[in-house]
Amino acid sequence: MKNIIRDSAEHGLPPSAINPDPASNLSVVLQSLTLDSVDPKLNYEFSQSFDLDHFQLGDKILAYTKPELSQDSVEIEQDHQYLYLVCQGRVRLLGFDAEKQREVSIQVLEEGETFGAYDLLGSLSYPYRAIAASSGQVARISLNQLLPWLERLPKWSEILGQQAQHRQCLIFFKTLTKLRTLNGVSLNQLLPYIIETRIEAGESLVSSSQAGHCWLRSGQMATPEGTEANSSAPFPSIGDSWGYPMPVPTDWIAQTDVLLYQLPQEHWQAACAIAPVLANSTDSPDQENRQTAKNGDGKSPSHQRLVNKTHTPSPHPNQTRARPTRRVLEPPKQQTPLEPSQSESFDFPKPAKQGWRFLRFWQRYPFIEQQASSDCGAACLAMIGQYWGKRFALNSLRELAGVGRSGSSLKGLSKAAESLGFQASPVRASLGRLADRSNPWIAHWEGDHYIVVYQVKGNKVLVADPAVGKRSLPRKDFLQGWTGYAMLLDPTPQLAITPSDKRSLGPFWGLLWPHRSVLLQIILATLILQVFGLITPLFTQIILDRVIINRSLVTLNVFSIGLIIFGIWTIGV
Repeated sequence: MKNIIRDSAEHGLPPSAINPDPASNLSVVLQSLTLDSVDPKLNYEFSQSFDLDHFQLGDKILAYTKPELSQDSVEIEQDHQYLYLVCQGRVRLLGFDAEKQREVSIQVLEEGETFGAYDLLGSLSYPYRAIAASSGQVARISLNQLLPWLERLPKWSEILGQQAQHRQCLIFFKTLTKLRTLNGVSLNQLLPYIIETRIEAGESLVSSSQAGHCWLRSGQMATPEGTEANSSAPFPSIGDSWGYPMPVPTDWIAQTDVLLYQLPQEHWQAACAIAPVLANSTDSPDQENRQTAKNGDGKSPSHQRLVNKTHTPSPHPNQTRARPTRRVLEPPKQQTPLEPSQSESFDFPKPAKQGWRFLRFWQRYPFIEQQASSDCGAACLAMIGQYWGKRFALNSLRELAGVGRSGSSLKGLSKAAESLGFQASPVRASLGRLADRSNPWIAHWEGDHYIVVYQVKGNKVLVADPAVGKRSLPRKDFLQGWTGYAMLLDPTPQLAITPSDKRSLGPFWGLLWPHRSVLLQIILATLILQVFGLITPLFTQIILDRVIINRSLVTLNVFSIGLIIFGIWTIGV
């Protein structure tokens, strides 16, 4: 904490970057995290347990001691046993990749997210450090002060546990596995498919691994004592993977308690669409980079079958079979797994083609009108989704983007787009740097509105305004309304398997069914009116064809009186 700036005025921190009432700002963040109706007095009392610190871009907020590569757990200095809460600004977490021998970006935390010593409440933590990605402030509380409050605020305790578990899962895959090549968006889309599994010492790995693809998080494997291995494959080290679609050696057992990350077989196809590297790395286990053993004694994995070692700590009880948190996309209920002999190529999303050739230039750019003034962001997402051949309902997009009375933020739109299968990048840039983009993007317009930019060509900018329609604006007029902020959206393979919202009359029938008796009366009244409407022309035909020709004055008087009666009745109705 030595590098954190504690006096914002002394170091020239802009007043707009820091809330003038830090305690009030912290109280609001805590209130949003509890998700329950918490007594404001209790909430304020909780906020007083935190210490507030200001930071600027590049400041070191948290630096864990870097462990030896052979360690499975992390030793953290006593001074660092604090939980940190981001109140304003952004914080970037960095982890050390032993293969690349450098730090890699793990996650960017924003307001309301936590990091720090709460990871210690689990049994196994991976190292990371935190640096400031912008100006802002964090609040910290010691672990000793935090534990009593977690008993009084169980919902917040659950949220902290989910964030810590999700973070440790990200560090594991970004620093120890072949999935380190995935970007953050793809990895976050993959995590909801992965579950955490514990295998007791002495149990066979065949029964536990045959249902999917596994990664070793902690523990050691061996063959039964007194037997020789039936397989030439070396035992996996920390971060190695094995299992579907390759067979698992039948003689593998857990020498110690083993903790695995498991991708169920039924989700293999969906996972390969998100991470094609999975389909290309089916060796069991990984064969590359074995110079450094990860099980702790520096030997090659082939010589580690029955070597006694320090027992790996068993996982926290409530983490067993726990699914990683912060789901970006719900896994499908049923997926047909790919067979090894099948092709594992996937159709990448392409813009939808519409209309005849001479109209295609204009008609291929969809337009969806907003239903309310706060729907502009959701309508822009719907237009871009339709551009790529997907139809999303505004109601579902409102929920994903967290649209309120004042609309939605770029952060909310970014999360909604990522959940649909886009790679979203909120940026601030000049129009010249974005003019060459071939994919549509969302522009922040006039400070309180969003529009879609389809094309920048020459001095013209083709936009779709959810409140006005499609327009071709001169570059000068566009620059006057554009604030400089934008969200770039690029499709990922996940978009191709995201289902479109189906249009159906089912909801309308559901609304009309309770009023079926009134509808029946309306239909009957309509039929009766139609019948009475036919009487006048029928009487006229009879009078002309039969009465006048036969010169029957009595019949003529009868029909005339009938016409007068029906005429008066029609006027009365």
